[in-house]
Amino acid sequence: MSVINLQPHSGDVNLGAISTQLHIYNTGKPSAETGHYDIKIGNNAWVLGVNIQTGHTDTYNPQGAVVLINNWGMTRLQALYGTLAMSPEEAGLETSTEDRDLSHIPK
Repeated sequence: MSVINLQPHSGDVNLGAISTQLHIYNTGKPSAETGHYDIKIGNNAWVLGVNIQTGHTDTYNPQGAVVLINNWGMTRLQALYGTLAMSPEEAGLETSTEDRDLSHIPK
């Protein structure tokens, strides 16, 4: 899971293309008040003036679209989204065929 902290008055933040659900959470820090943000998903128009109470979460389904968000409130928001599950090899892991002396590692 990726967690992006959106500080108060962050300006436009490009979260990139998101294929999983996106959760916007109001941390209530540094001030426990209603949060305010604008969000743009893909080619859709900006959704302006979204209000979110402290401790609450808004959920979006970007379906692979690029997401832009602007936290213009006085509280820190968090953008949380998953990554698609993949094997280590799909993630770029390359296994070595090199023989290694591992005698120094306790058993």
